[in-house]
Amino acid sequence: MNNIGQLKLELREYYNTGAYFDEIDVIAKKAMVFIQNYNKKIKNSCIVLDIDETCISNYADIDANDFANLPWQVKKQLNKINSTAIKPVFKLYEKAIKLGIKVFFLSGRSEKLRKNTVKALDSAGYKQYEQIILRNKNDLSSASSFKTTKRAEIEQQGYVIIASIGDQKSDLLGGYAKKVFKLPNPFYYIP
Repeated sequence: MNNIGQLKLELREYYNTGAYFDEIDVIAKKAMVFIQNYNKKIKNSCIVLDIDETCISNYADIDANDFANLPWQVKKQLNKINSTAIKPVFKLYEKAIKLGIKVFFLSGRSEKLRKNTVKALDSAGYKQYEQIILRNKNDLSSASSFKTTKRAEIEQQGYVIIASIGDQKSDLLGGYAKKVFKLPNPFYYIP
């Protein structure tokens, strides 16, 4: 078994060598093929995208914090308004827009962070979307329950979620998507 210091070195190598983005690229390309083919069969189609470590990268902050992800560090990183797009997912987003597929962003971020979340997405190039769904301060449900409920609400509005993409299992569990695509994220875990 490796010690924590060795694991941190391995995480940095995984990111810095490009292996992390290579894995994301493979999955994003599979999602792109799927939405292209499925979209032809469905009216009111949409995709649901998680935000952090799916659409935008917080890796610089995660690395600078030595992978600690302490609450005050996470709060600071989520309040940033300048973000970097995860390029393979951004290409998927652009393809969806081009195909006329609606895009919903669904995040466990607090509703209090809406203004900065919009700015962060905008700075990364995500300017066109149907809705950004964030967590109300009174919602104490698990990440998985919250996201399942919100995907159900999207479908109740008459949309068909053809794909849901996220970096955590909790982004994808619970149904309400024709297909889910799980991106790698060895940097943190949300149950």
